[in-house]
Formats: sequence, C-alpha cells, structure tokens
Amino acid sequence: MTREATAVVEVRLSLADALRLRFAISALSETCRLIRAVGESSPFTTQPERAWLTPPRLALERLVASADMRPLFATLASNRPPPFLLPTPQSLGANLDDELAELRSTPPAKVRAQIDSSLAHGTDLNQDVEAQLRAPDAALVLADLLRLAWKALLAPRWLDLRDVLEHDVLHRARLVASGGVAAMLAELEPFVRLEHDRVVINSRANATLGACERGLTLMPSAFIAPDAVEVLDQEPPVLVYPTRGLGCVAADGRTDDAAVAKLIGPTRALILELVGDPMHTAGLARRLQRSPGNVADHLKVLHECRLVRRSRLGRIVMYSRTALGTAVLASSQAGVRPDTNRSPAHTSS
Repeated sequence: MTREATAVVEVRLSLADALRLRFAISALSETCRLIRAVGESSPFTTQPERAWLTPPRLALERLVASADMRPLFATLASNRPPPFLLPTPQSLGANLDDELAELRSTPPAKVRAQIDSSLAHGTDLNQDVEAQLRAPDAALVLADLLRLAWKALLAPRWLDLRDVLEHDVLHRARLVASGGVAAMLAELEPFVRLEHDRVVINSRANATLGACERGLTLMPSAFIAPDAVEVLDQEPPVLVYPTRGLGCVAADGRTDDAAVAKLIGPTRALILELVGDPMHTAGLARRLQRSPGNVADHLKVLHECRLVRRSRLGRIVMYSRTALGTAVLASSQAGVRPDTNRSPAHTSS
C-alpha cells in the first residue's frame, strides 16, 4: 500500500544526463531501510512476498543485547535520515566494506550538520543517545552499529536478495535497450512519469532537482514500501524504487513440467523454469542446493540446445530462457498433467 501523493519531485534531465543514467545496488542502504521497515512493520505485514525477509525475533533480541543500538535506531527512525547513511555505490559490485569505509571517512562537520538536521525532524531523544550522536566520532559509532545490524538481520538473506536486485536491474536494462529510457520509466507509472525533459515522481514534498549533467541513478530496494518511490537529494539524484521478483524466492523450487523433465531431465527442467527471470550460476546453485560446477554443466547443455541465453551484468554472467525454451515449457504445460510427486531439486539427472 502506498501513501497518497500530495506533491511531486521533478528531476530535470539533459541529454548528457540521459546518457549517464545508471543503476546501483547498495547493501548498506538496504540495511538502513530494513531497520526502518522493522520499526514500521509495514513491508512484512502488507506484502506477503517479503515474508522471507522478516528478521527472526531471536535475531533482533540478540542484536539489541549485543550493543547499544539506540543511536542507530533513533537516527533511522527520523523522517529525514542523514544522507551519509544512505550512500550511492559507484558500481554494481560495491560491497558493504567499501560502503562502510566511505561512511567512516565522512567529514565530521558534514556528519554533525546532517545529524542535526535529522534530529530536528525526529522525536525527543534520551540525553545519552543524543550525546552519542553529537559526538565527534558519531560516524564511527554508527558504522560499527550498522555492521552489527547487517550481520544479524540481512547477511543471512543477502545473497538471495542481491540476486533479486540484480535480476531487476537486468530487466530494466533490457527495457532501456528495447524502448529507451521512456519505456523503462513507463513501467514505474503511475508513481513515476517522463514529461519531456523531466522525470516527475509522486512524493510528499514539492521540489525541483537538476541532475547537472551528472546523470540519474536508479536503485531497486526490497524495503522502500509503503512508499512506491523515494528520491534522494544527492548529486547525481538517486531514484529508489521497489524491486520486482521478491515472491519468486519464497517458492519451494518445484516444477510442474513433467514432460520437459522427461525430455531433458528433471534438474535441467527446473533450471529452465527458474531462469524465466535471469539468474547466475551461484544463485541457481543455492536454489537447487547443488554445486556451482554441477549447475554450470547443466547450463552448458541448455545453452548448446538454445534453450537459454547468456548475458553479462558487469562481471557476472546471467542466464535467461530463450523463446525456444519458453515454447518448450508452454507446450508441456498445455498438454501434460503435472506429476506433483516429483521433487526434481534432489534428483541427480
């Protein structure tokens, strides 16, 4: 459920900005948004596909018992969290260590100014918590607490979530390739729309941002709900939107395509089903509980049969179903009764 928009943010794009449009994935930003979501509970109670991302209560209790998390929770509960806690990675391959190092290097004066602004839009704080946030080493304290929160709440699910986020990026990139930036943004309507040289985003405050020929960064997130889109006033501007594909991770991994399984083997049939959205070898191996080498062998056969295609996302090779692969699955679904007793994920074919 999204909040009713009462205003809009306009991001003005030049041709140079459109040419610099890019995507980013941030482990640190997702950790911060997860903490905010836990406080609100909304993404987990209103959207069942996110249930697998709900941190176990025991993990939360252990986290709170392990350190004084109040400074971090108080900062992220603000209506305007400090921007230095929500970085924009320079590449899809950025990791948490890189982002935390950048956070720790934030100039103290900048940290103090952003925390002051954030606290002005939050609730009353305990004096001890406020003292920690206004101390010269506040960035170091928050970085240490974020690492603890990451390890306890998101790290156990990060590999699967990163797969989902990468799949979303590849999907959007294909839209850009087939229909341009307009086609990619059209899929985010009615929350985002393109009007001539402006990207217009439903928001809770009026603002006009200039990309200043530095481009526009788009970042998928699993925890942005109940907002549909979030705009970070940075240079270049960052547009955060809900990722697609979260529900597929909760699936139990079974396939109903018994005819395909008989034709190419149950494991290859299941792989063919899973790569309806692009996946890489490591992600498939986790889903199938097999070794990456075993999965790579099956993918090689499927590729040679032209049932899957390869594409690159940075240094990662992604596999997706071809039109022929889709036709094979569709034919099976149309003409064969499913064999629901089969569990191909544990078959050795």
